[in-house]
Amino acid sequence: MRIQRTLPPAAAPITINDIFNGIKGLRRGQAEIENFKADIRKKFRVRHCFFVSSGKAALTLILHALHRFSPDRDEVLIPAFTCFSVPSAIVRAGLKGRLSDVDPATLDFDFRAFRNALNPKEKLLAVVSPHLFGLPANIDKLQDLLNDSGVAVIEDAAQAMGEELGGKPLGTLGDIGFFSLGRGKAFSTVEGGVIVTNSDQLADALQPVIQKLVGQSRGRPLKIAAYALALSALTKPSLFWLPKSVSGLKLGETIYDPHFPIHPYSPFQAGLARNWQKRLAAFQAARRESVLHWIKILADYPWLKPVCLENDYIKDPIPLIRLPVRVQNSRLRDAMLDISKRRGLGIMPSYPTPVGEIKELGLVNNGQFPGARQCADDLVTFPVHGFVSPGDRRRIVAGLEAVQA
Repeated sequence: MRIQRTLPPAAAPITINDIFNGIKGLRRGQAEIENFKADIRKKFRVRHCFFVSSGKAALTLILHALHRFSPDRDEVLIPAFTCFSVPSAIVRAGLKGRLSDVDPATLDFDFRAFRNALNPKEKLLAVVSPHLFGLPANIDKLQDLLNDSGVAVIEDAAQAMGEELGGKPLGTLGDIGFFSLGRGKAFSTVEGGVIVTNSDQLADALQPVIQKLVGQSRGRPLKIAAYALALSALTKPSLFWLPKSVSGLKLGETIYDPHFPIHPYSPFQAGLARNWQKRLAAFQAARRESVLHWIKILADYPWLKPVCLENDYIKDPIPLIRLPVRVQNSRLRDAMLDISKRRGLGIMPSYPTPVGEIKELGLVNNGQFPGARQCADDLVTFPVHGFVSPGDRRRIVAGLEAVQA
């Protein structure tokens, strides 16, 4: 166990004051949740909003609602490189995954491959389009290719809460979208998922499903409060070495698990979210500045290429939750990850494999996905959250110099 300043790869800080607000929310009960819902509807300009226990729970319930309208369609098209929570939710909903390759230069769908992956459309229920690490996916192009085929567009904005593209909030560009409020996302209430839509039909289908969710045990808010307290202290770089050194916590690991629980959202968590718009804006400002900093610095390292520079339809700096960077070759990537681990720099690999290589996952049209393979082999992510100090930036640059030498 090595005691040293260690950067978490992503962070959305929770303070002691936030925890006190959570306790106040617990005392206010359902009214606290309704206030949070009203804020979400106003901020994101949507008619309907629902809270559940996680982002993958939100996706599962969305798929249940869609399947009610189209019971003969049971396949969901997703990128071949994405968070393992997405295929977990598909299996949890009793549906089948279908894959399409991704473009390593954008982390979005490879739209040439996407055209072929759409067929046959008769069994296709929905397309899930993730805004990976907060990078906006090209929803307009996706919808054009679908061409009103009856296939729903689900926006996976789990990592992009509060971002906009062309003046429109991410998560509201498709038929329905969701955010995650889990640890390390754009904004956190320890755990939680938010569903947003302007579709009255989908909202009517979701309402009874969510109302039937089994309530949380009395002890669960206490567990979440204890977790919030631990996050408040241990996410700080001065102490993050401690949970990072405990292998049983599996921090940074990507796990496929379709057996996750689905719970209602609690008033304590809604209380944690008080003043969320002001806090989210502050987090975003810090991330945006850090993204700009690294784009400028990494220009001096030709073997590193930030992905956001290659999304030509993205015009403004983005408050990413992590900065994805392509590394020229595996030797340099391995050396950088080794130095980051030893020095606590917070540079981490992305998802370990393409989705198609998850052995437990039964897939439709499982084929070759070279773009997804390249993403798994080439990508690392740089920390851009507010805990990254000027001294940390100098340490990271020193690490890059060591690799380059």
